[in-house]
Amino acid sequence: MLITILTEGSIDWGIGHICRCLAFYDAFLNEGFDVRFIIHGDTSVTSLLSNRNVEYIPWLEDIALLKNCIKDEVVFMDSIQAEQSMVDFLQNHVYKLIVIDDYRRRYYRDSIIIDWTPNVENSHRHKWNSSNLYLLGLQYSVLRNAFNLKSFYTVKPSVTSVFIIMGGTDVRGLTIPIVSSLLNSYSTLQYNIVIGSRTHVDLSLLNNRNIRFFYSLDAEHMKTLMLESDVAISAGGQTLYELASVGLPTIAIQVVDNQSEDISGFLKKGTLSNAFQWDDPYLFEHLIQELRKLFSFERRKFISDTSLSLSVGEGMISIVQVIKENLGLC
Repeated sequence: MLITILTEGSIDWGIGHICRCLAFYDAFLNEGFDVRFIIHGDTSVTSLLSNRNVEYIPWLEDIALLKNCIKDEVVFMDSIQAEQSMVDFLQNHVYKLIVIDDYRRRYYRDSIIIDWTPNVENSHRHKWNSSNLYLLGLQYSVLRNAFNLKSFYTVKPSVTSVFIIMGGTDVRGLTIPIVSSLLNSYSTLQYNIVIGSRTHVDLSLLNNRNIRFFYSLDAEHMKTLMLESDVAISAGGQTLYELASVGLPTIAIQVVDNQSEDISGFLKKGTLSNAFQWDDPYLFEHLIQELRKLFSFERRKFISDTSLSLSVGEGMISIVQVIKENLGLC
């Protein structure tokens, strides 16, 4: 049976959707399905998709482009941009629709809906239809394969290094101002900074021995860098799940609207030290103060233990089992 993974993104936008779909591609393949990607984007993500079956089709511009290539098959969709009319089109042309919908929460029928936003199972945010199957909450969270190999952050007596990531595109241009601000207060710390293609790097920072820049890391190297650090400052979104899975105490910054539920959910769960808005006029002062709080061994230990107790990222087995049962394959 063929499963088509329908998603969006490129190196410059939406790469998080492609990254989390990679785990599903590999899981479906391991279960004996034929799998392919159809991506609205460009070939800039080819290196991420090595040895996978990929087609690039601008389906968000014209959903009818899919009419002849998805008929009567299983479609797995992860898209924040798809309109309701596109969902309706898919439901009329595919055998079964499976979706990750953790923001738009469109109307579905006879579909499988996956939403692992923390606490979503208690908030009733979806447009309920009894013909659907709803897989809701952190128990269904999925991470890239490297984060499924369990290795955890070790809480050290003191903080010596900070992991900083503002997303693949750093849409608000925060990376360099954050680093420059922290350097003024904590000049002896090591800063491990993950940057994307749009991040403008001040050349003077390249010569600072306390700063290391990392570009376009794969999942294994990203995890290794997290584990080498003592605390993290991160934009919201999927990276928060990866940080929670290894137990690294984190300060979050919301840079786009669709990160608000992830951030508020993790705050309630206790996996974040604090969270701030990107346009807070006192953002840098808040980060300096919050980082100082994380110098406390007890605070970092509590956050790390709380994060690890949630078993973030262990939902793939349950999801695949539900899908196989729903398709009559068990």
